[in-house]
Amino acid sequence: MTIRDQMLEALGLGDLADVAAARTPFPRAALERVLAAGNPLAAASLADRGRAAASGVDVTHAWTLRVRAPGFIHGLEDATKVSHSISDVAAIPATEIEMLGDLPRDTPLALAVELVRSVAASRPDLTLRALTAREIDALATVECRPLGEILSTLQGAGLSTLTWRPGCGGTAAELTVHRAAHAAGVRTIATVGTTHGRVDRSFLDRLDAWVDLARDARGFLAAMVLPDRTDGASPLVGTSGTEDWTACALARLAFGDIVGKISVDWHVVGHKLGATMLACGADDVIGTQAAALWATPTDDGPRPINPDRARKWIVEARRSPVLRDGLFRVVAGASSGSPA
Repeated sequence: MTIRDQMLEALGLGDLADVAAARTPFPRAALERVLAAGNPLAAASLADRGRAAASGVDVTHAWTLRVRAPGFIHGLEDATKVSHSISDVAAIPATEIEMLGDLPRDTPLALAVELVRSVAASRPDLTLRALTAREIDALATVECRPLGEILSTLQGAGLSTLTWRPGCGGTAAELTVHRAAHAAGVRTIATVGTTHGRVDRSFLDRLDAWVDLARDARGFLAAMVLPDRTDGASPLVGTSGTEDWTACALARLAFGDIVGKISVDWHVVGHKLGATMLACGADDVIGTQAAALWATPTDDGPRPINPDRARKWIVEARRSPVLRDGLFRVVAGASSGSPA
């Protein structure tokens, strides 16, 4: 019996090990047992069995070309978040493109369509991730049109999948948008919101709702837990590392084989914590940045998550990096670690 097995037995969770390894979605009662044990290592041990059964040592990741939507104020960007003007992206190696920029709540659909079309046209070879579920809901409200029509129109303009920001994933309205997206043929990532001090039964309630949607619609590319604060937030308001570990593990156990991947966004949780989450159920990384050139660091400040560094951290976590696009399709050149 391994040390991990002994730990699970001591906590009364030993009977769940084979269930996790079989990728059978945990029922609510089993999730409550894991949560009640209060041991992030035990939760991670169970979740990692499911991860190993699903993907072995492979960890997928995309090279994200982060493009500023023309004419919008994007807020402060820290030094680790590289972004580009739409006019400067033609020759940058990447496997997906993400449109940055917060849409005002009164934005008309015509403007949103034009933004999506212009960013998609700048790199038609890449899948486009843009607009949060909340922004889609606001567009439907402004236009007084069904969500499905809004999503189909945006898909026709070049939208491949929806994006997210810290704080997303905590409302019923967002679930409704994702359901409508799947009905319209737009696949998405389930973003289960977390809050400091609230990885508890209320989190399980939220997780249940996302799992139910995944089971009904079968439209999720992956699932991830999404803190409402980014890495660097005060410990008084941001989630702790142990909370992130527990939430990620619970997500892996709850979704089981219903979704193919459990993602972790290194832009949100930070690459150091994010790399450790590859040991508690995650097998996909979001946050690798694309750029034409990378300058040699000149100080001790934050550094971009460029492809070489992302691969290095994945390998140091004893995993094998596999390149994918925004729809989780393995891309040409993945075996060599770069796009074709």
